[in-house]
Amino acid sequence: LGRNKEALQALQALLDVKRKHLGPEHVETIATLNNMGLVHTNLGENKQAVALYEQAYKLCEKQHGAEAPVTLTAAFNLAMTQLKAGDVKHAPGKLSEILEKRKRILGNDHPQTIDSMQSLVLALRLNGEPKRARPLADEVVEITRRTKGGDHPDTMTAISNQAMILNDIGELEKAIPLLEQVERYRRLKLGENHPEALLSLNRLAV
Repeated sequence: LGRNKEALQALQALLDVKRKHLGPEHVETIATLNNMGLVHTNLGENKQAVALYEQAYKLCEKQHGAEAPVTLTAAFNLAMTQLKAGDVKHAPGKLSEILEKRKRILGNDHPQTIDSMQSLVLALRLNGEPKRARPLADEVVEITRRTKGGDHPDTMTAISNQAMILNDIGELEKAIPLLEQVERYRRLKLGENHPEALLSLNRLAV
């Protein structure tokens, strides 16, 4: 906690210098805004983070256009932080828009596109829309398995999310084998006491 507070003070001083000497719209100034937003997020100060990410997004959009990858990253950071701050209702729409742009510009298999898919699955689940999330969760599993292999941690994360969606819509008989697969993988690869292994075990128990 103390280190994060110190980091914020240092970043604020750096931001002031960059605004003065490089200008408020310079790429380095925007990067510092993003770094400050990340530190606030780490501190659980999501409202402060949202304000910084919003500044960064507007500057990126002005400088690079609405569909530039850097602008989409800024929009994604903003949407995810708004979700963490409790804006569950509006997050799916924003993340869906970002996803469609990333699919068109970067392609379905790009890591940032997959991140957008996973995040939209989460947002829809939090918004009580697991049926809408299911086909997207299935697609993430298919892509990660094809591009990274069936034994990759990201594939296991995708399968875990898929299982939770199946559980939410009442298809427990399909969810349990998937949760068992993830729990077994994490226990063997990470160790029984690793946080992710314990989380998988907890989900299986629930």
